[in-house]
Parts: sequence; C-alpha cells; structure tokens
Amino acid sequence: MVVVLQPCHVKEIKVKSGPNVGSTLPLAAIVVTDQSEVKHTVLMWRTAAFWSLALLPGEIIVLTHLSLCEDRWREDMVLQSSFRSKLVSLGSCSALLSGEGPGAPEDSALQGLLHHIQEKHQYLCELSPRRPQKPEDVRYASLAELQPELLLHAILKVKSISILKESTYHFKGLQQHKVLLTVEQVRDKSRTLVLWGASASWRDQIHLKRHHIWVFKYLFCKKNIISGDLELHTTPWSSCECLFDDDQRAIDFQKGYNISSTQQMSLLTMIEDRYSGEIQVKGRILQIEFHILGQRKILISHETSISGILKSLPDIIYTGCGKCQRELHIDDNNVYEQCYECLPSNQVNTFYRAAQITVLSDDCCICVRAPPDVVGIVFLNIAANLLPKVFPSCKDVTYGVIVADLCRSLLAPTAESFIFTIKSQFMLDENSVALEEEFHLLDFHIDL
Repeated sequence: MVVVLQPCHVKEIKVKSGPNVGSTLPLAAIVVTDQSEVKHTVLMWRTAAFWSLALLPGEIIVLTHLSLCEDRWREDMVLQSSFRSKLVSLGSCSALLSGEGPGAPEDSALQGLLHHIQEKHQYLCELSPRRPQKPEDVRYASLAELQPELLLHAILKVKSISILKESTYHFKGLQQHKVLLTVEQVRDKSRTLVLWGASASWRDQIHLKRHHIWVFKYLFCKKNIISGDLELHTTPWSSCECLFDDDQRAIDFQKGYNISSTQQMSLLTMIEDRYSGEIQVKGRILQIEFHILGQRKILISHETSISGILKSLPDIIYTGCGKCQRELHIDDNNVYEQCYECLPSNQVNTFYRAAQITVLSDDCCICVRAPPDVVGIVFLNIAANLLPKVFPSCKDVTYGVIVADLCRSLLAPTAESFIFTIKSQFMLDENSVALEEEFHLLDFHIDL
C-alpha cells in the first residue's frame, strides 16, 4: 500500500534483446512512497502501463505481484509489474480523510499511511479529490468550460485535419501517425481533438464532411504537458456521428456557432457605410465565375444546363501542392513539378479553382472572391478528386453529376436563401471616397 507522488505518461520503447527483440512495448513509471519515507519508481509494463493514466498525485493504491530489479543506468533499485500484477485504488488522501473514499477507514495500515502523509506530505491532502465518473453521468460539454481528467460528449465543427508524421505510435502491431483535428463550437475559438487507435480510421470520413457538424462521444479531456492547453482525446469507447443540416442539434449548434464578432448586416448598409470587417448576409447566388490562367472564363448561372456544367467541371479543378494549394504543371515526362517552397512535403492533391460568386441580397448584389476551400463548402464538401468517380449507391451516377445538379439548384431563381459570411475591405481617400473595395467569402451555409 503506497501513495502516488508522481505519475508518468505512457510511452513506447523498442525491445533490443530477448525473444521479443524489435517489437515495441508500452511503458509507464510512477513514483510512490509509504511510511518508510523510501521513494521507489514502479515500472509498469504492457497493459499495466495504461493504469497510470487513471492515477493522480495523492492517490493511495495497492499494487500486487511486483518484482524488485536493478536499474543499471541509474544504479538504483526499482519495482516493476508482472503479468500477475493488479492495482486497486483506495481513493485520494483528501477524500479518505473526509470519509468520502472507498477505502476502509478502520484499517490500521491505511490510517497509519494517512497519518504519515498528513505529517510529511501535507500538500497531497490539500489536492482536490477527483469524483469518479459513471457512464450515465457523462454529459455534453462546452469547449469554453472544459475540465481536465473528465470524460465528456461534445458537438463540434471540424475546421481542419493534420497528420503529424514525426509523431508515431503502435496500434495492434502497426505504426500509426498522430491525427489532430481542429474543432470549434464558436467561430474562431478552437481546440484540438486527437484521434487515437481505431478512431484514427475516422480521418477519411471526417475529411469528406469537414465543416459539417459532428457529435463525438466519450472523449477524454487532458492537459497538454508541453503547451498546458486542454485537449480532447478519443478513447476505446469513443464514437462519432455527422449531423444533417435539418437535425435540431445542428440547428441549435449553428445558432451558437455564429454568435461572435461577426455582425448581421445588409449589403446595402455595408456599401453605404463602407464597413470593413466580417459580416453575415442573407441572400442567394446569382452566378459563379471561374478564372483560368491563359484561358476563357467559365460562367455558371441558372441558364447553364446540367450538361454544360458537366462539360466545364474538368476545367474548374486543378492539381496542386497538397500543402499550399499552388497549381503544379506537368513536365515533358508527365511528372508534376515540385513545389520548392513546401519541400520536403511533396504531396499532390486536386482542388477546385478559386471563384468569383455574385451574391444578391435585397436588390443589391456584389461579387465576392471564394478560395478553393470555400468553393468546396459550396459544393457540399465533395472533394474535387471525386468528381469523375461513381457514387457508391448509384452505378450510373458520378459525383460530377451530383455537383452539376447541385449548381442548378443553388442558382435557380426560386432557390432558398443562404447565410454568407463575408469579409469586406474598403480603401478610402482623405474624403472618405472608396478607392478600392474587396469582398472575400469566408463561410457559406443554408439559412435554417
């Protein structure tokens, strides 16, 4: 029976000798002590390593079937777990002293250890006790009110996905990269969600429907040991669900998401006041115009037929650098040129071209610039490289046909209204006369 002084994070080590040479094993270490005032490091191997994730300083635990061995590097004796080891947590010092812990208060050994901790390690008794969670007690949480070391559910909007190739770990014998999601509940106030283990397979599914609203369940909130920021991590019990736009949970989320510094304003007011900043406008799309270097402009309006849109689709996409999206050209050997600014990254991807979208609102219209990412949002986040591919449930329908039909629906005179988030910038002279004006489309969604 000991008290935890310092838990350590789980890490992987590579076995360099013995029958398991070359394989990787999880390892964690905790520093413990008891009435003898001797501090020992306990090495926890394999499954036992993950027990350390549930331990905090000041917890009194019982460990069984430990072995004593010599640490040849530090010339010290350490304890290490075995296949028969078990761990029982009796609760934190503060909880046991107040009578709230599960440990038996009449036990003489426990009372002796608690008395010793009060005398020699008073700071452990002042730590707030952790209340154990039950599955039925897990609640939906706000990113602004996260608490560490708790399980939670969250409704989130995924803004971006990153893969850290320099950060790897092993799962079921295979090496995996760390997958990070940037998520939001309120615009421009983001947190990090880390996908571990089996949850890393969600990446492609989430990438296809990024900017949609997702429900994540049984996430674990933990403080990053380097930055100190609170992060969300998936667990073996985690699940995810993409919400449809007409789902009441998505409607309620969107209302809260748009509560930010962005103002609701009409186009006419913005132009008359020469307002520079982010605004939200309710309106519809009149036309979409794509500019192709050295070629003609491609204009899509409600008069353009579906066949005409389909014919234009190969021209409104391009192959570019997977990191900076710069268009890459093919050399004489049909090999794409390298993007030297982004080396050593050499990923190539397919993108939509930037577009100029004409927005109509209250008999006032403006042309806004939409970057490739926002054009993708307008096209229901259907990736540009999917356009020639067949839709899984309809063998005669390609994703390109879906995008073409969507364009017709968006541009129809009777189309429903949308919410446009626009960033405006007016350059004025000394007499407040507009010399130049620019409008950029930041986001786009259906007016619910």
